[in-house]
Amino acid sequence: MGQWHFVVARRQGNLGTLYIDNQLRGSASGTARNLAGYIGVGAGADIRDNVAYFRGVMDDLRIYDFALTETELSELYNYYFQDLTPPTPNPITWATPPTPAATHAITMTAATATDPSGVEYYFDCATPGCHDSGWQNDPTYTDIGLQVNTEYYYKVRARDKSAAMNQTADSEAASAIIILLDGQQGLSDWPRLLPAMAGSGLRLLRMHRSDR
Repeated sequence: MGQWHFVVARRQGNLGTLYIDNQLRGSASGTARNLAGYIGVGAGADIRDNVAYFRGVMDDLRIYDFALTETELSELYNYYFQDLTPPTPNPITWATPPTPAATHAITMTAATATDPSGVEYYFDCATPGCHDSGWQNDPTYTDIGLQVNTEYYYKVRARDKSAAMNQTADSEAASAIIILLDGQQGLSDWPRLLPAMAGSGLRLLRMHRSDR
């Protein structure tokens, strides 16, 4: 109520489709009517009896003599309804902060973001030696090929799939350390790791012990 909407009825061959706000809402197939000769065209009322009327306002009503493609429909929608709002929540948060998943891997999950245009996620590594995810549909990311006894920091952001690609603000940084107790090498690292762990705000920690 009280909002503008982008509505398109399209016929391609024997297929009719209905789009509302650039989203497919319905379709049906049937034999196309021969338009040779005169045929009345109207909008805002049921032309079969002129009793049922549209309750609202119409603007920029168009009738094309060809079927618009999905790309052309999206271009029209973005022209009239340019999406300038990033996904929510904004800033995005963590559902599961970074945590060791294997001897050389850390996994993490962003809070599920929502947006009418769809959402992508980007996990940003802030420590040398770890890896960014690139834009992906999955809110979970596992970074592999990491070094043990090293604290890795990550942030995550989200963006929508509109033409404007609106982005959220970054999440808070979160970190994890893969601790490997493996003989004298692992033990010798504890004096270096303990001070860093005490002041780093480390979120999650899992300890791995090699088989003896």
